[in-house]
Amino acid sequence: MQRGDRARYEVRRREGGRHRSKLFDRRADAQAFDVELRRRRQLGPLAVSQLTRVQPTLDEWIEQRWTPEHGATPEESTLDCYANVYKRHIAERLGDLPLGELTVGRLRAWQAERLSAGVSPGTIHKARTFLSSVLRHAAEAEAIAGNPPTAVRAPKKGQRDAVRPLAPATVEKMRALLLAPRPRQVPASRPGQRPRRAYTAAAPARGRAARVQAGGRAAAR
Repeated sequence: MQRGDRARYEVRRREGGRHRSKLFDRRADAQAFDVELRRRRQLGPLAVSQLTRVQPTLDEWIEQRWTPEHGATPEESTLDCYANVYKRHIAERLGDLPLGELTVGRLRAWQAERLSAGVSPGTIHKARTFLSSVLRHAAEAEAIAGNPPTAVRAPKKGQRDAVRPLAPATVEKMRALLLAPRPRQVPASRPGQRPRRAYTAAAPARGRAARVQAGGRAAAR
């Protein structure tokens, strides 16, 4: 704590990798702020940010609020998935930002950058789900005004392979085998299995084939 110009008192601190300061007209106010700042440093970064009116970063909120208050609810496999996508796709790009700077525009740019880097839409969806959970929790705690990921349009997932129907000739062959099944050759047992000679199993009874044919006709109607 140093005395500045015009009988003002300055309390210096280091915050977010930068040197910051706050000026007071009265020495007693500066001393009280300095004492409270030291106390909150012992409590953690979030307590300091509340005193200095600087919003916590995404990293801080996850570590100090979301994890102890909400992180015990999801399944362990879900938490592992969250931790993986956060480490690979979120932390380096958004983790140091205060919550208030995670705007719709910022998140839209982050999503576009990840897609251009070749990250699949499915992975982006997982990252968005985690971000939305964290920022919804922050909004419910009134740390931010709303949940910005909900205003960012999600990327379209890749289309599934089209269904390829069987060729008509293949269908007719299958139908012919059902209507007129052939005898089945059963091989002899292998060493170590229950002894069995090779034999030919008779084709299913004609009545079964007739039922298959009747069923096909009923479906055609």
